[in-house]
Amino acid sequence: MLSAAKHQPGRRAARSSGLRAGIRIFEAPRLILRCAQDRLLFTMSTITALFDDYAAYHQTPGNKAFHRLGIPMIMLSLIGMLVHVKLGPVDAAIVLIVMAELYYLTIEWRLAILMLLVSAAFYFLGAYLGLWVNVALFVLGWIFQFIGHKVYEHKNPAFFRNFVHLLVGPLWILNGFIPVVKHRA
Repeated sequence: MLSAAKHQPGRRAARSSGLRAGIRIFEAPRLILRCAQDRLLFTMSTITALFDDYAAYHQTPGNKAFHRLGIPMIMLSLIGMLVHVKLGPVDAAIVLIVMAELYYLTIEWRLAILMLLVSAAFYFLGAYLGLWVNVALFVLGWIFQFIGHKVYEHKNPAFFRNFVHLLVGPLWILNGFIPVVKHRA
């Protein structure tokens, strides 16, 4: 039975393609960028469409205020926690920042540059803070998110419907502080 499995052409091709896939892992950022540019991964194609959709879930002043506090806390603390997760020569925070930036560059390059500066500052600040401070900020940031939605907005968070909104939220907040993209608020 083992010898029959060896001679099946499909199995051999699968094994050799798996080997090639392992070699091509370094091409992943380029492939992700190409897919994002082709709009294969994301259904909304423009930053204004993303912001308008996100804003539909964030109409009340109370919800917006809690998000202006909570989202930066979540970003800072997530990056701060991921600094301690080593992935060979880099840490998970760098991987997250690079992956997010690749997506941001495809939807709005000016905000992507600003977000890179914010992410770099959060990287060093988060690394400086203790792990338990980052954990506490992370939990508090999510509590703020859900207070905003439950108490003020009375709607589920936008990422319940579209997971991409986890990346859109920080850009939306940044654009609120430093307006780059005009959209319906």
